[in-house]
This record gives sequence, structure tokens and C-alpha cells, in this order.
Amino acid sequence: MIQRFKKYTKRKKYFWLVFFVTFLGLLFRSYKYFEYYFFQIDQARNWLIVKQALEEGAGELPLLGARAGGTFFRLGPFYNYLEYLCGLLFGSFPPVLGLGVLFFSVLTIPLFYLFLREFFSRKIAFLLVFLFSISLYAIEYSRFSWNPNIIPFFVLVVFYSLLKISSGITNLEFKIKKTKQRLRQKLKQFGKNPRQSISFKKFRDIFKKNKSNSQKEFTDYRTWFWALAGSIALGIVVQLHGLTLVLMPVMVLAYFLLTKTRISLKQALISISIILFLNSPFILNDYLTGFGNTREFFKAYLNKQNVNQEYTFYKKSLNGIHELCRYYALIPTSRQFIIKLDQRKRSEGLVGLIKRNLDHPKEIQNLILSFIAFSGIIYAYFELIKKYPRLKKKKHSKKRNFILLVLIWQLGFLPSLLLLSIKVDSRYFLGLVFIPFILGGVYFQKISRFNYQKLFSYFKKILRIPEIDFKKFQRIVWGDLFLYLIFLGLVFINILGISGWFNILKNYQQSQAKNFHEEFILEKYYDVTFEQYNQIVDYIKKDYQENPKPIEIYSNPYYIRSIVYLLRSWRNLPAQEIDEYPYKQNRHYYFIDDTKTPEKRIKDLPKTIEKYFLVKSYKNFGTLTLFEIEPKKQALESPKPKSKPKPDQTQRNEKSMKEKKQPKEKQKHNPADKEIMPEKYNWKEIFTKIRSDQHQ
Repeated sequence: MIQRFKKYTKRKKYFWLVFFVTFLGLLFRSYKYFEYYFFQIDQARNWLIVKQALEEGAGELPLLGARAGGTFFRLGPFYNYLEYLCGLLFGSFPPVLGLGVLFFSVLTIPLFYLFLREFFSRKIAFLLVFLFSISLYAIEYSRFSWNPNIIPFFVLVVFYSLLKISSGITNLEFKIKKTKQRLRQKLKQFGKNPRQSISFKKFRDIFKKNKSNSQKEFTDYRTWFWALAGSIALGIVVQLHGLTLVLMPVMVLAYFLLTKTRISLKQALISISIILFLNSPFILNDYLTGFGNTREFFKAYLNKQNVNQEYTFYKKSLNGIHELCRYYALIPTSRQFIIKLDQRKRSEGLVGLIKRNLDHPKEIQNLILSFIAFSGIIYAYFELIKKYPRLKKKKHSKKRNFILLVLIWQLGFLPSLLLLSIKVDSRYFLGLVFIPFILGGVYFQKISRFNYQKLFSYFKKILRIPEIDFKKFQRIVWGDLFLYLIFLGLVFINILGISGWFNILKNYQQSQAKNFHEEFILEKYYDVTFEQYNQIVDYIKKDYQENPKPIEIYSNPYYIRSIVYLLRSWRNLPAQEIDEYPYKQNRHYYFIDDTKTPEKRIKDLPKTIEKYFLVKSYKNFGTLTLFEIEPKKQALESPKPKSKPKPDQTQRNEKSMKEKKQPKEKQKHNPADKEIMPEKYNWKEIFTKIRSDQHQ
């Protein structure tokens, strides 16, 4: 029994290793998940939509999703439906809606191993997927709810499906072996020798004669499965970000053309039907609104071009390459070795940008590191391209397709980085998160297969190494030794990055934190956790219970909507943004601001607060400080001033959502008018409109 278990574990060694790595990735992604969960504007908006659907029915789910990149163009609604599913399963607690992101992030780990096995050995694929599981970049984007956060999984499903479709049958021998084993077991039950059995010989001859037919049937089965999986993933990934909406179909089409991969007409039609079905809410809403959303897409593209015209092509190219090197070094190491370039002066050209970033030794070091990283990327791609013609088409078709796919993958996203290179956020690299590990695998191969015999013969006299069989010693020891040393060094650096990031999150919630507003990867406004919001809401609720009065809040737009949504929709308190002037006495007034030093805490108040309010008290909640304020006497009696705090957009949005009882008319949309947002329907309105049309 023990020997059988040893044989099984030895045979399934990498299965258990990948299982362990997946579990390790789950631990890092779920550690204090609810406490360190990020809850900003997008998360609050989505939670409000899903909460309303959970309370009033699925008919409240919209046909369009979130706005893309500060434009009026809206993406598909799949992510809202995923959050709704999480809400149905686990309740409407706000951080629960991000469990779908957590699930797909963990599932990406074993899928990435399978993808790497199409080109690399088991050992190298395991080392790479281990580094991916502890990458801080992947961990950070798995710990909060946002449309782009599930891009890596579905991008990987699409590309892995393409490899499987183009390779056809890859494991027919395994099926033959299993069939023979089952036949031998049956023959042994009757006391016959499987090797000499006439039945077994007949089976073998019949199987050889019908091998081509069996291979064709097995290939069709595999092709159908991966065609369906790839089309489902493609139909979802185009709804997650504006870049994937454009680039993923183009890259899939380019792969089919370059590899000359053929699928049947039936498979193609069914795949296209699946993609259209998954995007049918998006298409239906666009049709009902006169294709206003489509016009907004082209308008957003033109606006982006107009903004980028302020920068020269060479300046954008240099910055795009620098950002590529910066994130390709950051993703596998979890450390920001290369710093972002300073681009405050728009009027300067390429020469001015370089000169200004070479004023200090730190900037010189930054550009040198960027050049080294860029050289490493180019060399890795050179090695892949060099291998491509050496691989025979029939024998190594999988590896050839893998190299071609990686090149299409990189070249597909590169123009978008050049287009958006002036302001590249970390989320733009979610579709490229696997590329640095693949390029690292090329170096792992070189290290493990390097000819150390010449190197040792050169130092033999100096080091006095005894005569040994260098070829055998090199194959057994040195290649793996250097490989594992580099791997352990990368693991150590990643663990330091993860522990440093968790310490920062811990400091966010402490009143005497030193690392306020510091982040490794995410943008600055992701410096408030859900636990901080929860503490602020509970504090305000306690004040309200002692003295029930309406609540009005003034704050930065990044914080105020999250607070107001939680107070109003989660704690059922009468809260809104400050909207009235002259102000009233029977109100709870609060101001929420970034935490500053004690000297600047009162001095740096906004002019509106300083002019019209008095600070009664304040309480620190880590990176945020809650000020309890009361209107001055003149603010209670004075006439309406020319300038006042921002209107209560949150209340308007909620009111407009609840008042959707009758179907809307098609919105008249003027393409030249930038301020009109395309109308967004929900399913209840669609069915109401259909019934009204039938009665008419």
C-alpha cells in the first residue's frame, strides 16, 4: 500500500506541487480580505446597483456596465451580473461582491501552469507559476472588485483555447494506453495472458486500422470543447475594458490567419453566436438608444488622440518603452526598481524630457535600469524568434504556435501603450501580466542548459578544480543550482514586497502611521480600506443614534460617495452630500479629509469649510480624518453665495435609478454634444416596453 502510494505521488508530483502553489496564492489573496478590501467610487457604484437588484429583483440589472476611462462610453454588463451572482450566494455585504475576482484570480494559477506546459518543461513551468502566485501585482488586483481585475483569467482562456484548437489532437497515445490497460485487466480476470491473447492482438490490429478515424473523432471533440470555451471567454473579456474590446478580436483573427488554423463552418457560426449572445444586452441597449454608445466610443478615441497631440511621437514612444520596462521589472519581482518619469511639463520635447530626468543621480540610475530591462526584453524575444524556424512544423507545432501567439500578444498591446503612454495606469498591464514570466522562462531555459564546461575549464587552474566529467556534472548540478538560486532570490524579493504592502495596509488604519498615501502598484486614491470606511460609518451612526438629525457630508469625490452610499444604503441613515445654503442648524455636518500632521490638520481646511463652518472636534481613522463641523452664524442667515459646495450627485443617481418605472423614449443624441450621456436601460424597462408594444 505504501509503495503504491509512493509510486502515485511520484507520478503526480507536479500535480501536488501546483496544488500547493494554488493554495499558497489563495492564502496571499485572501489574507484579511474583508479588512483590507478597497472600496472606492467604482466599487460603491456597483454595490448600489447590485443591492437594488437583490432587493427588487434581477430586472433591475442594467444592460450596460461601467463607463470606460472617464468617457461616456459604457462597457458590457457582465461584471455587474457576476457581482449579482456573488450577492445571491453570499449576501449583500459590500466586500462580498469581490469574491468573483478572488475566485478567478486563484483559478488563473493552475491554468497558467497548463499554458506554460505548451512550451516549457514541467520544472520551469512550475517555477514560473510559483513566482506568478506570489506576484504582488496579481495579488493586489485580486483583492477588490473592479471590471479589469478578471481580465487575466479570460485572456488566458482565450489564448490557451487557441493553442489547443490549432494543435488538434495532442494526447491520443494516452487514450490508447488507457484502453489497453483496461483490456488487459479484463483478460487477467479470465486467466489469459494479455500479451499472447488473440483478443488483444485483434484489438491492436483493429485499432491500428481505425487509428485515423479515431484520431479525427478525438480531434473534433477537443476542437469543439476549446472552441466553445474560447468563444465564451472572448465574449466576456470584450466587456471588461476598452482595450480588450478592440484588441482581443483582432489578435484572435490574426492568430487564425498566421497559423492557418481551420475550424468547421458550424463551429465558427456557433462561436460567433455565443459571443453575440453574451453581448446581446450591450447590443440591445445600443439599438434602443440610436447607437449612442457606439458613437461615444469613437468620440472617446478622437478625444484621446486630441489630448495626446500635445506630446510628440518620440516623447510618447520613450515614455511607453519606459513604462513597459518598469512594469515588466515590477510584476515578477514585486519591487519598483524603475521609477516613473517626470512629465509635468507638456511643452517640452524628447530632449527636454531626457535632460530634466537626468538632473540627479537617482534619475540617471533610473534610466540605466530601464535600458537594462529593455535590452533584456529584446534579447528574450530574439531567443524566441531564433527558435521559431528551428522547430519542425509537424513535430513541434505546439511550440511554434506558442511563440507566434506570444509575439501577437505583445505586439497587439504595444500600440495601445504608445497611444496611452503619457498616462499609463497599472491596470493597462493586466492583459500583459503573463508576458514577463514567459520571458523569464526563456532565461530559465538558458541558465539550465548553459555550457558550463568552458567556463570551468577557464577557471580550472585558478580554482584548482579536480578532473571530473564536466558534461555529467553540468547537467546534474550546475544548471539546476544556478537556476534554483535565482529562483529563491526572486521568491525572497517577492515575499519582502508582499510583507511591505501588508504593513502599509496595516498602517492605513493606524492613527500614528508613517507610510500614509504610499503604494507599490495601485494608484494613490487606493489608500483607504473598507475597514476604515466601516469605522467612520459606525462612528457617525453612533452620533445619529444619540441625536437623530439628517447627516450632510463634505469631502473629496474619491471618498464622499463611498461614505454616503454606505450610510444611506447599508446603515439606512438619512445622509447626503452638503447641498443646501443657507445651512440649517438641525443637521449633523461632517468633513472627511486626508490625514495630515497635527500642525496642518486645522490649517489646511478647504476654503468652503473654513469660511462657513467651525470645527467642533475631529477623530483620526488612519489615512482619513473625520471632522465634526457646525455652520457659523453668518452661514445660517446669509443669502446664497455665488459659489457653493458640489451638488448631491449621489442622491440624484439613486433617485433616477428608483424612478425608472416607465420605458424611456429613445434619447436624442447629438454627436457634437459632449455632455449628454447615452441612456442606460435595465431589464425591467425592456420587458415593460415589449408588453406596451404588444398591447398597442
